[in-house]
Amino acid sequence: ADGYFCQEPWMVRGIPLSPPDQISFPSLSSRFVDVIWEPSAAATEYRVVCAQLGDWTQTTDACSISVHGLDCGTDFTFRIFAGVSGVFESVGRSAVIRPLETVRNLHTVRASDSFVSIAWDPVVTATEYRIRVHHSETAEEIETVVSSTCA
Repeated sequence: ADGYFCQEPWMVRGIPLSPPDQISFPSLSSRFVDVIWEPSAAATEYRVVCAQLGDWTQTTDACSISVHGLDCGTDFTFRIFAGVSGVFESVGRSAVIRPLETVRNLHTVRASDSFVSIAWDPVVTATEYRIRVHHSETAEEIETVVSSTCA
C-alpha cells in the first residue's frame, strides 16, 4: 500500500568449487596439444580458455581436451575453470606449453637389409625423440625413444 514492492529473498546454497589440479600435456606436436587435468570435487563441467588463440573458449564435461591449430615456438597459456550448471569458479588453474618445432633435415645415413641409421637437425627445446618405424612388407611397427643428443 505504501508503493514498495517486496519479494522474499532467494537463498542459493552452493558448494565451493576449487580449480582443477595437475594440468598436463601428454601429447604435443608442432600443431596440436592434448590437455588433461585432475577433476575438481563437485565440478560437473570445465571451461578452458586460451588467450593466445583470440577469444578461444571451450566447455567440456570431461577432464581433457584436444586443441588444434597451434603455432610452434609460441607459448600458450591454458586456464581451466571448474563449474556446475554453467557457473564457474573465478580463480582457475593455468599451465603454459610451447608446441615443439618439427624435426628438420631427417635423412638416412646408412641402410642395409637389417638396419637403418638416421640423423636429423636437433630441435632446441626437445628433450627426447620418439622414432616409429613401419615395415611396409610385414606391417610390423617398432617404436623407440632416444635422448635429445641424436648423435
